[in-house]
Amino acid sequence: MTSESLHLSLDDLDAFLEGHLEVVKLRHLEQCDPCREFAKAEQQLAARLAALPLFSPEIGFADRVMIAFRPALAPAPSAPMWQRTRDRVFASRRSFALAAGLALAVVGSMGASVAWSLNHQDTMTAAGHWLTSQAGQALWVTLRGLASNLFEQPWYSSVRSFVGSPERLALVSGSLSLAYLTGVLTLRRLLKAPAPGLVRANA
Repeated sequence: MTSESLHLSLDDLDAFLEGHLEVVKLRHLEQCDPCREFAKAEQQLAARLAALPLFSPEIGFADRVMIAFRPALAPAPSAPMWQRTRDRVFASRRSFALAAGLALAVVGSMGASVAWSLNHQDTMTAAGHWLTSQAGQALWVTLRGLASNLFEQPWYSSVRSFVGSPERLALVSGSLSLAYLTGVLTLRRLLKAPAPGLVRANA
């Protein structure tokens, strides 16, 4: 422990000030002048800090501090979106040129599209008819596929035979109607306000 490469660390000095330093390191402290001087200076500093009076703020100190710093901590009001966009566009020549080029491209493409549509109305009409016919064919094919899948289901024949009987269909319809009416009447009875005399009796 007398080697200069094994001087006391800051943790060792903290342990020394607290009185928990190991015996081996205490021997090093007795033999090493730099470590002993540094530990003595740390002891003096700790004694001075311990002699300082404790700061005890008055009641309401935290509130006064927050009131004093509230203007600085308050978030700045955000500018409207159009104003922020304008500031970004006019921030530099490059941003202004980029925004102007983008606007010119959009307006130019829209104008070219309108001009082409006005000069090629026959082509637009033919394209509309073609799209309509293709959409109708696709819809018909989809409906046929759904109908085929429905007919191939194993429960389709049972449902068809059940629906094909008017007596069974009428019985099911009557049962559902009766259950619906019973539910409505029960709900109305539950939601009906109690009579005034009953309320006074309960009170």
